[in-house]
Amino acid sequence: PEGCLLGDVHTAAPQAPPSTEIFLAPLTSAGGPPRAGAPVNVSNSPGYDNQPAFTPDGVADRIPGRGTVSVVHKEEDAGWWVKEYDPRTKTMTPLVRTLDGSEDCAWTPDGRLLMGQGAKLFSWQPGGNTGWEEVANFAAAGLQSITRLAVSPKGDRLAIVATPKT
Repeated sequence: PEGCLLGDVHTAAPQAPPSTEIFLAPLTSAGGPPRAGAPVNVSNSPGYDNQPAFTPDGVADRIPGRGTVSVVHKEEDAGWWVKEYDPRTKTMTPLVRTLDGSEDCAWTPDGRLLMGQGAKLFSWQPGGNTGWEEVANFAAAGLQSITRLAVSPKGDRLAIVATPKT
C-alpha cells in the first residue's frame, strides 16, 4: 500500500545507560578561574547514577545575579550554543558555543560557567575575551566521560557525574 515501507525490520534491544558514578570534588576560585581538587566517589553503586543538585529550589541553570537561566540550544546548522533565556522579556541571547559533543554545564556563584568534555573540566567567563579554559583533568583520578555537573551554592564543591575507568 502507498506510504508503507516493505522489507525486513530489525529492532535492537534498547541500550542501557552507561554505568556512571557521582563524584564530589572541592572547588576553589580565589579571584581567578575555578580549580577543582581530587574527586571522591560518593555514589559508588552499580548502574546509572546521575542528576546531582545542590540548589534548594532545583533550578540549577540559574545565571548568578541576572534573573535569567541558561539553556543549551542545539541547532543543526549553527551548532550547539549555551544561551541565556530571560523569562521577563522571553528573549534568548547566545552566550558561548558548547564544547564539541558536550551539553551539560553548571554556573559558579561568581558567574563562571563550567562544562566537562571527556575527563576534563573547562571554565568560561561571560564578558571575558577568551573562550573555554581547561581548569582540571580528572583522568588520573580515574574519571572519563563527564556527563553532568552541579556546583554547591557556596561554590566550594563540585558534583561530577562521570564514567569511571574500569
